Amino acid sequence: MKFLSSTVLLLFCLLTACSNSDFSGDARSAEAFRKKCDPQKDPKCNSKLNPPTVPPLVPPVKPPTDEKLTSDDGGSVKTPGLPVIKLGIGFNDGLGYKKDDKDFNDAVVCFEGPFTYDATKKEIYSPKKQTVPVLIGSFSACKNNVIIEITPTSGEAKKYEFQTNINKRVNLDFTAGSKMSVSFKGTHKVNACPNLPTNGSLIPHANTDWVVIDLDKCRNYGN
Repeated sequence: MKFLSSTVLLLFCLLTACSNSDFSGDARSAEAFRKKCDPQKDPKCNSKLNPPTVPPLVPPVKPPTDEKLTSDDGGSVKTPGLPVIKLGIGFNDGLGYKKDDKDFNDAVVCFEGPFTYDATKKEIYSPKKQTVPVLIGSFSACKNNVIIEITPTSGEAKKYEFQTNINKRVNLDFTAGSKMSVSFKGTHKVNACPNLPTNGSLIPHANTDWVVIDLDKCRNYGN
């Protein structure tokens, strides 16, 4: 019985001593390394004794993809869309009429100059400051007005309203980066255009049922 107790006690002491020697050995070896490593003689000692912390990975920030128009002071700016020289906007006021000829010349707005046109969004921009003669005309027994809105990159939009049967050019001023919008408004309908709204509602140039936009011609011809 005494032999077993002594044996157990001896094993316990050996395990305890071994465990203590492991930890104390690590501590002693680290302390010995610190004493042995002299930063003045070996510049790498600082990095060995105090390894630098590694910052966490940060995903790169992607630059914005939308290009913003930056000025309207007269200098040229980059505007959305593709460069165009001629744009013809034709309105068809006989939509749905059984004898509709679909020639989209019942009201026209045509102009030439350096513009950009986004065919997907139907947006028109002026990349520079310019004064442009805009042709406004009509080949219809019905009566329509056209509303032209020019919105600068800063400030309020300017709106112009004309009767389309004036059949003449009017000078409009654009600033660099300004956006042009065209809308049509029916004012009087006859048998040839029974579906023309005359309640003051506007039909924007992006409405492909009523309006067509040509890059190479003006529909100021026909009946």
